[in-house]
Amino acid sequence: MSAPTLNEYLSKLREQDILVDVNVSVDPIVELPEVSAKIQDELQQAGLFTHPRDFADWSIARNIIADRRKALSAFNVEGSDIVGVLCDRLKVHRDIHETEAGDSASEDGYQALDPSFAKIPLQGISSVDKTRSIEAAIALTIDPETGAVCAGLTRHQIVDSKNATVSDLSRNLERVRQRYTAQSSDMPLLLILSAHPAYYLAAQICNDLEADFFEMAASLLDHQIAVLKSEGGILFPIDCGIVLEGVIASASWHLEQPSIDITGLQRDGRNVPVFILKRLWRRRDAVYVSASSGDGASDVAQLQALATEIVLWRHIDNVEGGIDLLDIRCHPSTGNNVVVVKFRPKLGGQSKTVLMAALSSPSIRPKIVVGVDEDVDAGDLRDVIWSIASRTHAQHDVAVLKNFMAPATDLTAQTVFGQDDMARLGSKFFIDSTMAPLSQTERRATFERAMPKNLNEVKLADYLR
Repeated sequence: MSAPTLNEYLSKLREQDILVDVNVSVDPIVELPEVSAKIQDELQQAGLFTHPRDFADWSIARNIIADRRKALSAFNVEGSDIVGVLCDRLKVHRDIHETEAGDSASEDGYQALDPSFAKIPLQGISSVDKTRSIEAAIALTIDPETGAVCAGLTRHQIVDSKNATVSDLSRNLERVRQRYTAQSSDMPLLLILSAHPAYYLAAQICNDLEADFFEMAASLLDHQIAVLKSEGGILFPIDCGIVLEGVIASASWHLEQPSIDITGLQRDGRNVPVFILKRLWRRRDAVYVSASSGDGASDVAQLQALATEIVLWRHIDNVEGGIDLLDIRCHPSTGNNVVVVKFRPKLGGQSKTVLMAALSSPSIRPKIVVGVDEDVDAGDLRDVIWSIASRTHAQHDVAVLKNFMAPATDLTAQTVFGQDDMARLGSKFFIDSTMAPLSQTERRATFERAMPKNLNEVKLADYLR
């Protein structure tokens, strides 16, 4: 039995009434971003556009994992504990099968297209974007020193039919790029624009961790996956629909245009490497995943949030021999700057240790970390604010930490002298609004919520007949 595919996932969303088909002609540049934003904001659904203007044989999917409900569906998780479930899956090894059927992509169901970005129905994300872009591409390359596949999620602005900028290279991909540059060699790069959300999430996690992309994707899918080898020698999942292959030029840079990031703020353009497109492959039934970006509910924001939650869970779970960890929520509505950690502190001082660990994990994204207790909904910022207001002593429970590595999207952080503006140092802080630890029973009881005695046992349906 083959691994779940993107098309199967889209059919599942349709059955669950989480996807709407747009069967009228839509201009992919000036209409599709706005229509898809309305569909997400007003209906909380993904959009499948079957008739993009001037691209008759293409379909475009957008907002396919832009909120928690779609993420639960993508990974077949019941209930709400998606992070705990996915972390458990990542502990189980899944086999990777390298297919021997065919010596090239064309022999395995792919159609070779003229290698031109003009062949793909690309969009911008707002009026600020002056060019078409790819907001999230699964990027794969080969480490020239180890021969291992290195992965990440990248962003691209189109320069012309053959060239695109390369933004948001992960630390791992940037390290590999520098190794190729030191050898005066172009870096081979393969971009995937159509795949199941598990592959996008695996690539996003690889932005923070040095991990095996294929093993991580297989574990997230809870299924064995098969891979092919491209003409350039890079392995990629066999069920991906659109594959671009080329190189990052070793001595070519381009000033990108201003753009909007997930905080909703404008990011000034900067000089970035250039990707040169050499080959373009597409399956006949491929759906282009035009990942949405910008602030609020979007594909990119949700992928970043889920990846941050997974990285933090795996990191915190090892603190002090194991923490009674209940939930972690990274909130896209805050540009993924705010993370809420829900846990039961057992001993005095443990809550501060947990929150320090959250701020010093492999993910540099969290800027504000809030600790809450078991009776607070970590996914509801109103409940979190109540906890802060009711259980926080600012003098003892708030700490500001200076000169931490910060993401480029944090415009309050300062650039580092002698380095580009991707390297930033900023301040972070935590707020401990947990109750007293379990070892201090009487003091803990002081901060427990006063609730009707049998509230959890009452079923409203029994009384509304």
